[in-house]
Amino acid sequence: TLAGGPAPKAGAPNASAFKPWSGAPGGDGASPPGPEAAGGRGKRKAPCAEALPLSQSMLEGLSEKEVKALKRKQANRESARRSKLRKKEEHENLAREADRLAQEGLALQTELARMQGVQETLTLQNRALKKQVAQLLQREQQPEPGAGREEGAAGAQDGG
Repeated sequence: TLAGGPAPKAGAPNASAFKPWSGAPGGDGASPPGPEAAGGRGKRKAPCAEALPLSQSMLEGLSEKEVKALKRKQANRESARRSKLRKKEEHENLAREADRLAQEGLALQTELARMQGVQETLTLQNRALKKQVAQLLQREQQPEPGAGREEGAAGAQDGG
């Protein structure tokens, strides 16, 4: 052995017999292609026999520990599948809610613009009415020409 390390076990592959991954077309052959080579994120595994539902015939000949491990893996896969479905449904619900809120926002903007127009109209009408009231009050406070003299003349005639 090298550097005093433990001797390789019988039947174990030795380092000199190891052949690197053969590679895909265009690869260097030294390492498997990255996730970008397949166009994905690299998290997905190829479907395997373990992904299928467990049947009695598949479980025969396995130890209790192996059966439990397989059942746990299957339960985890099912849990992950349900989790993905929930997440997808939640995403779709949020997308629908976002669309609804965007439409509601547009409707509110339209209503706001309309109400601002109404406010402007009412403000102009209010100014005009205030101006009329001011003019009427001013006329009321000014004596009418000749009205004060007639009262004075009538009062002088009555008093004599």
